[in-house]
Amino acid sequence: MSESGAQRRLAAILAIDIAGYSARAQADEAAAAADVAALRARIDEACERHGGRLFNSAGDGFMLEFPTASGALDAAEELIAAAHPPIRIGVHMGEVRVTPSGDLLGHGVNVAARIQALASPGSVLISDDVRHAVRGAFARRYTPHGAVRLDKMDETVRVFGLGRQDLGARARLTWRRLRLPLAAAALACVAIAAAGWVWRARTDASQKAQGRIAVLPFAVQTGDPLAKSVASGVADEMATVLNDAQMQTVSAEQTKDLRGPDRKAAIARLGAALLLDGAVSREGDTLKVHVEIEDAKARVTLWSETFTGSAAAPSALETDVASKTTDLVWIAQQARRQGGPGLEASLVADYVHAVEELAFNLPRGPLQSVQILRPLLAQAPDFALGHSTLAVAASLARRISPDQSAALEQEVRREAALSLAKNPNAAEPYLALYDLVPQTDWIERDRLLSKGVTLEQTFPYVMNNMSYFLGDSGRLREAIAFAQSGLASNALHPGAHYKYAFTLADAGQLGAARAEADATYRIRPADWTEIARISMTAIYGTPPEARVLLRQAAAHGSPGEAPALSA
Repeated sequence: MSESGAQRRLAAILAIDIAGYSARAQADEAAAAADVAALRARIDEACERHGGRLFNSAGDGFMLEFPTASGALDAAEELIAAAHPPIRIGVHMGEVRVTPSGDLLGHGVNVAARIQALASPGSVLISDDVRHAVRGAFARRYTPHGAVRLDKMDETVRVFGLGRQDLGARARLTWRRLRLPLAAAALACVAIAAAGWVWRARTDASQKAQGRIAVLPFAVQTGDPLAKSVASGVADEMATVLNDAQMQTVSAEQTKDLRGPDRKAAIARLGAALLLDGAVSREGDTLKVHVEIEDAKARVTLWSETFTGSAAAPSALETDVASKTTDLVWIAQQARRQGGPGLEASLVADYVHAVEELAFNLPRGPLQSVQILRPLLAQAPDFALGHSTLAVAASLARRISPDQSAALEQEVRREAALSLAKNPNAAEPYLALYDLVPQTDWIERDRLLSKGVTLEQTFPYVMNNMSYFLGDSGRLREAIAFAQSGLASNALHPGAHYKYAFTLADAGQLGAARAEADATYRIRPADWTEIARISMTAIYGTPPEARVLLRQAAAHGSPGEAPALSA
């Protein structure tokens, strides 16, 4: 091998740091140093077991090299599960250059470091290159979190996070489509609770008996390679997320039988309950993806939508389509499971529509959801999940319909009671009741949230609401812990990052708070995340820094936010 060849090689790079190390060092320097030493010892042991080596370290940061992606992931999962205090890990596979001292340089190292910076405390993020280097069950443990722009790089990378069940906890929640303005942040915290059952993986026999999900090959505009790529990407992300949530799916090879003349027999043979079908087309610089969720046996369309996006950013469109569609698939499946055989397919479709209005169409959505759910429950009075959803929807509807506030409050209490009578272990009714309690009644608010937390200790929206409550009451250390718990369930959840950022700011950890606000914007560049970032800088930074961000926002014209930007 030539000298130049020996100086470059392909490697899996694992970047690690301790979450919140600077604050820990300020509070107790000796304890922080002990944490670093303990982590270094675990890293040495992991490298020895999995064939890696530590090639660089500075303070609380460590860079590791592994010859294989599987070795790097084995080490990452081992380290993240045992880490206290929590650490953040990023993994990338790429070409590196070896210096005479044994250090590694190059783009592959930089990408791993940038991905690690996006990870939340206690989480592992990996690049698309790493995930494609592993196969089978190992690959399915890592679920898509969409495309992110890397800091200080003109590059977008698709990243994947380690599912929570593989850390010994229940499956992570993957609600990833928050599109809310900053002014509605408090409302959003309760609104998202309306879809809190989304992605709580329950693998009991009754769920499995509901049948499998089939992702059919999407129709593609003839001769357009980009449309073909997007169709493949959407299907891949859907299957990955569904499998990670432990929902049974029909293999891609078997789906062709679901379109033929023996469709009915194929549905019975494969146990298909829901079909995901659609089409992808391109019109100039615009991509369109049409998606449908169909009840396989009843042949009823439960939900459909056409998504549009830029041909210059196909990965973002793929993530949006797969994210919302799989969320609503889970909702449809939960409705079918909990509603029983008496819940007709047309009522399942109404329920999916009600949840979509509630969770995606603020501010008017809650009132629309109430109007859909009332006649639905008149036909299906034993549908506990419907009563739970109606309780939350009515609670939120009070804010946009003050003339109906008294009647809606009564409805919240009635529906919450009905839901709990039919399912005493549900947390959502307690969130609806919590929203009715005056802010000055600290004891009752604490009681209701604590009850929800007890029932659903891995339900991040209960955790986030508890974090808001504790922060408001001055219990900042506890608030940070609950915000971290909510964030740990999904490393790229922008709403959880936002909450964590402002909790840190309230606690005086301004540097970490601004970093989280920046991470929120990188994860999901949108109007509301940009306003959150600007607000954080304006309040806790300096006027020149805020003006820079304002000029950048004005340059690309954030729609609907001109008054806020001007202020």
